[in-house]
Amino acid sequence: MKTRYIATMLIFVISGQLFNCSEPDEDDTKAPGPPLNLIYDTLILIDRGIILSWTAPVDNDVERYSIHRNLDGGEFIEIAQSIYTTYQDTNLDYDVEYGYKVLAIDGAGNKSSFSNILKQSPPDLAPPPPPYNLEYDVNLSGDGSIYLSWQSSYDEEISGYKLYRDTDTGVFNEIGTTSSNYYFDIGLDYYTQYTYKVTAEDNAGNESVFSNIVSLTPINRFSPATPNGIEIRAHNIPAEFQTNVELFWNPNTEIDFSHYGIYRSELPLFAANESSFLDSITNNYYEDNQVTPGITYYYKLLAFDLGGLSSDPSFALSDTPLEVPELLSPIDDNTTSSATPTFVWENISHAIKYRIVVRTSSMTGDIWEVELTATTENTMSITYPSNATTQLESNTRYYWFISSYSQDTDEINCYSDINAFRTP
Repeated sequence: MKTRYIATMLIFVISGQLFNCSEPDEDDTKAPGPPLNLIYDTLILIDRGIILSWTAPVDNDVERYSIHRNLDGGEFIEIAQSIYTTYQDTNLDYDVEYGYKVLAIDGAGNKSSFSNILKQSPPDLAPPPPPYNLEYDVNLSGDGSIYLSWQSSYDEEISGYKLYRDTDTGVFNEIGTTSSNYYFDIGLDYYTQYTYKVTAEDNAGNESVFSNIVSLTPINRFSPATPNGIEIRAHNIPAEFQTNVELFWNPNTEIDFSHYGIYRSELPLFAANESSFLDSITNNYYEDNQVTPGITYYYKLLAFDLGGLSSDPSFALSDTPLEVPELLSPIDDNTTSSATPTFVWENISHAIKYRIVVRTSSMTGDIWEVELTATTENTMSITYPSNATTQLESNTRYYWFISSYSQDTDEINCYSDINAFRTP
């Protein structure tokens, strides 16, 4: 015969749950209902922890709850029991997904079915250790820039660093981020003291406390480098409305570079000063359109930094927009005396070579061309070769012109007019 216990029933509330503290009824074999609405409680977040909460079943004889957990979809194992409808799981790994389910147990030991399953990874709320040994490099700082470096935090989860700067006002502002353990702050005022501190940030967005503080004034120490790699090209092509001298050079890459000064003279020996100043620019190309054909122009370049210091002047380079050579013979659609005519044109001052072109129309159809070095004579001439690949046909109109060069390159300085002639 089974023994039945009869006792006074005491009911009290724990964390919103009615609990039955009467002595167990051994004839009670009915399982309680399952806990409801198992959720991740976000009202209070803890680092490497997950707080669970659920709603108690309707039964009033639930004595406790059994909390089960798995890791990344593995087998569920009971990890704790609780008389409350909440549970705090701690010391978890950040990158692991944990699964949870809960069942209720009454006073007779009957177990409910499981609640819904909750899957959750714990939040990373712990800030990383701060960077240390923040310092500046004297050799790489100055001229309006400051080179900072620091020792990295001992944390594998570090995603980057934040730089904070005070411009002698007492207020630090964030100026940049980097994934490296150094930072180059540029474009600074030469006479302002700058103060810096750094924080580390991890993959979860947690920011460390500040590093130590360093201060430096980036005075203007060095003059900029002299412009180099300069090329010069003169042109006089009236048909293209192009009479100029072009200058090209390698760009200055210094941090505190400001601009270039262009200086010009008609004499080879001149000083780059106020009297020879032509223009001020920031790019590495200049086109001088205030030129006259037949005059040689000499140029020098200086670089200036933000503090007004200038480089040494470059060597003087020169070129001449050539005058248009006059074609002397054959011209005006006249008939030549032979099928191998002699072409004659004016020898232009400062030209070093020419290229003659013969063609079948005024615009296209080149059939013969040859390059000649300029002489000291007043005129240049050449005869159409009798062994040319393309012989001139009789009683046919042809066209010819001259390209003039002021340098021994492929850059054409000037074109003559195009003239016509006929073969006999």
